[in-house]
Amino acid sequence: MCIRDRQSTWGLQIYCYKEMKIAVISLVLVALAAADRPVPSWPNAFNATLIRHTVKDDRQVWIKLFYDWNQVSSRYDTYNSYIDQKGDWSLNCTTIFASDNKIWYIFPDLQQCNIEEDFSLPTIHPNWPTTVGTEYSKDTLYRGVEAELWLVNDILQPGRKLQYYVRKDNIQIPLRNQNTVVSEFEYFDFIEGPQNPSLFEIPEYCVNRTNIKCPYERTKPKTEQNEDAEVYQPNLRRAREE
Repeated sequence: MCIRDRQSTWGLQIYCYKEMKIAVISLVLVALAAADRPVPSWPNAFNATLIRHTVKDDRQVWIKLFYDWNQVSSRYDTYNSYIDQKGDWSLNCTTIFASDNKIWYIFPDLQQCNIEEDFSLPTIHPNWPTTVGTEYSKDTLYRGVEAELWLVNDILQPGRKLQYYVRKDNIQIPLRNQNTVVSEFEYFDFIEGPQNPSLFEIPEYCVNRTNIKCPYERTKPKTEQNEDAEVYQPNLRRAREE
């Protein structure tokens, strides 16, 4: 905003010109600083504890993520609740994105599995923010940690930007990822390093197939799934008691 020079209109013009010049230079410097920033990426291998928050029903689900790009595999363990005093995580199911691009839904308590037949999906690449398109927004404080906020292109809704927070001192460590317009992920206990290959092995009992998907409580049972629905309750208590 220009402030009128009391001496003359000419003085006002000079003042405004200088002020606009400073503003333009500041914008250019900010743009150059953003351009020099490396785009966040994931480490080649890590595991982390996640909370998935769904906006529609305001629900939180605990998830353990195991990721290893060197094995081109990832695994998501979904739990019914947080760990109890006995150390039980109450595992609901496991989703494995296998190296052959197949998706497996595994139910240990049922000793059954489901494989995605409609389509295949590979494990996400560590440089996925660059692949989908990401731009720097600002430095901020998130959960008491100095962070960078990046805006990621939503591949499901072109033109929409999703929020992605990473640690400022290590941009390979995510803090929060607005995965879609209906869900968000918070990252905790982030540990870098190779993952045990056994984590991505498909259990032998997967020869026994079911139609349900992981997590079960989010899937409305079809007519042919009624038998499974009676046995496999959302909290798995009934299955354990039997």
